[in-house]
Amino acid sequence: MKLLSLILFITVLINFANANSYLTIIPKGSDSCGETYGVGYYLPMGTCISVNDWNLSINQVNGSHIQISYLGPNCSSDSPINYAYAINECVNFQFLDSPYTFSSIFSISDSVPTDAVVYNYYYYSYYCSGPTYSIFFTNGFSNNFSKFMCVDKKPEVFLCSGTGDCTQIDTDGCTNGKGVDMPYRVTCN
Repeated sequence: MKLLSLILFITVLINFANANSYLTIIPKGSDSCGETYGVGYYLPMGTCISVNDWNLSINQVNGSHIQISYLGPNCSSDSPINYAYAINECVNFQFLDSPYTFSSIFSISDSVPTDAVVYNYYYYSYYCSGPTYSIFFTNGFSNNFSKFMCVDKKPEVFLCSGTGDCTQIDTDGCTNGKGVDMPYRVTCN
């Protein structure tokens, strides 16, 4: 009886640990995977989530690889499309059907880079509570349409026009019910 209880307890601990694991996709600003710069992701493993219009599930397939499975509508797994990536190595990564490929490092960790502007998406709720995944922008990242900075641990996000004019947007509080599919909160890490 004690052995059965011990086995059950260990099984529960292993499942709990796997359910709370996150994959951090750390962006690298160049093909050589040098400086951390760009757009990254902090995604829960072992559950189906919707990221950028893709339903996906992330699992560790062995000690050295992650598998990203693209699933059907409502997270159906009838015919998933699977991609495997090495952990803690420089890899070229792109989401399914995306024209953009970027150098990154896949890490099983519990954090995003320091001073990143973090969009925390609440994927099981219509409110800013419950489980999240995050899309983050490294401090100082900019492109033709936006700029992201952490100033005194507060996020500053700017939308920019093609002419270079930028307007700061409000990042305070929970954004839900404002024409967004999923509620989110913007923070600095």
